[in-house]
Amino acid sequence: MVAPLLTIPFIFYRKAEWLIWISCCIEIIMLFVMFKTAPKTHECANGQCERFKFGALKGILNEQFIFVHLLLFIPLGLGSAFYIIFPYIFTNLLDKPELVSVSFFVNNLIAVLLQSDFSRKLNLTVHKLIYIAPILIILQIMPWFYALQWLSTITAFLYLVIFATITVYANTALSNMLVKLDNGKNQGLMFGSSKLILAITTLGVMNVLPYIFLI
Repeated sequence: MVAPLLTIPFIFYRKAEWLIWISCCIEIIMLFVMFKTAPKTHECANGQCERFKFGALKGILNEQFIFVHLLLFIPLGLGSAFYIIFPYIFTNLLDKPELVSVSFFVNNLIAVLLQSDFSRKLNLTVHKLIYIAPILIILQIMPWFYALQWLSTITAFLYLVIFATITVYANTALSNMLVKLDNGKNQGLMFGSSKLILAITTLGVMNVLPYIFLI
């Protein structure tokens, strides 16, 4: 969560290449530790490994599964664009690139603080999402124009808080809905299929993004 703050000295002293090399070394060390601690053998329940079958997709790719993604793909796609929108605000519009790392930290902090409460309290249905999804989209996009009109560091961070909160809400709503739709039978396959669908829809959102935000 605090990792973005560690980049501030490198940005301040304009030593981005040092940050890249240090990050690379950390990744190599973590990879080495992972290989050393990984189990030597792969064990399966009852001595048998269940193989993936394409027929299992029919059990999860139902109308509700597709409809939930149609309702939430825009707020989730916009949420993925956080790392484009806010660096643009702080670097291009406010000329304060040192605040980019702080914005990443605040975003991570909001996710940590809200994720648990949202997971426990959100109990949405597809019918409720029909009304909630458009509100989420409006709450993500509309404050952008007000932040531009009264552009400052304070308004940028206020928008960040709203944006991050909506993103956590949308992600948690989707996760809870997938658990309810699946009843714990094929969670791995369902969440994997969801990630694949969102990767495709996010690509479309990213292509539209410059026409709305990056003016």
